Amino acid sequence: MTSVRQPPGLVPLREAVAELLDLSDERGRWLRRELAAERRGYDRGHRDGFCGGYERAAADLEASWHEFARPISRGDFGDQDVARRVRIAERGCEADARQWWAEFLRRASDRPPRQRSDPQTGAVWLAGRARHLNVVRDGGRP
Repeated sequence: MTSVRQPPGLVPLREAVAELLDLSDERGRWLRRELAAERRGYDRGHRDGFCGGYERAAADLEASWHEFARPISRGDFGDQDVARRVRIAERGCEADARQWWAEFLRRASDRPPRQRSDPQTGAVWLAGRARHLNVVRDGGRP
């Protein structure tokens, strides 16, 4: 090994090349051992930590879901305030849906018919059909 560090004129080229190849082989073996150890550590950590974390989270979610859903599925809200909050949330969702639908229809109606997407075309047609049926039902009054 010392011949590699000596000036090139003092060592035969064949010996210097052989030592460099040996050193390269040694470093290659070391790198393969290091990479294999890293892969084993990563696989173990992934298996034990990552997958285990997901399994624990799924078990916790299932337990909390059953704890939450069981009383509601039986109709036992336990507190009338909870039932009132649920009804308020449902009304809010309905109001949001009506607002979204009105905005969607407005934007779809503003576009020329050939530039409308299929959902927009269907929505405009259904809205027009519903308006027509309401007018007919109400005796011709718009």
